[in-house]
Amino acid sequence: FFLRIRRPPRSTQGVSSAASDVYKRQEIDKMKLSKEDWLKVKEMQPGNIDASKALTRIQNALNKDKIQEKAEEVGLQMRKLDECKKKGNEFYKAKDYANAVKVFTEGIEELKKNVDVKVLKTMSKERLALACQLFTNRSLCYFNLNQHAQAVEDADYVISYYDPKNAKAFFRKGLSLAKLGQTDKAIKELTQASKIEPDNELYANELKNLKKKKQCLIHHQQ
Repeated sequence: FFLRIRRPPRSTQGVSSAASDVYKRQEIDKMKLSKEDWLKVKEMQPGNIDASKALTRIQNALNKDKIQEKAEEVGLQMRKLDECKKKGNEFYKAKDYANAVKVFTEGIEELKKNVDVKVLKTMSKERLALACQLFTNRSLCYFNLNQHAQAVEDADYVISYYDPKNAKAFFRKGLSLAKLGQTDKAIKELTQASKIEPDNELYANELKNLKKKKQCLIHHQQ
């Protein structure tokens, strides 16, 4: 009583993607039914070696299909995230910050569909990088829309959950805090950004200017 497990082909020439997916699902369903049959054999004949080997082969095949399916799912999501990033950047360059926010938000919502955005171990380096970019880019758009509280929130999200050494996030947070009148906190964030990227002149100049502004305010208050 032997079972030969047929694996779906990696590609099906001349067949549409939808038809290929249907075929693959049918093959998986067949394997699941075969697994049930072999489990019954194993239950009746616990020592049946053929049943044990067949179950192992079927489970390995099903696991491989799950991995492949997950990889395809992640690949599709990565393309969507990248499209949102590029489209949002185009709106930003055109100074259409409101639409840029909408597109970056679409990317962020897409990110949340299939993964807990707070669980780093579930994310590849590529997806993590895109996540950081979507949040920091939206933060910049919020800054330009004078929505500084939201800008701080997005930047802080990156620092708290994605990358505690993301200089751009610290910089975005610092600039927005300064606009909110929280000068000391802003200086702290900009200082951190400069520590992470000591050669970044933009970060250094903003920090220097904010410190001068603080000194001027102290001088006028005296």
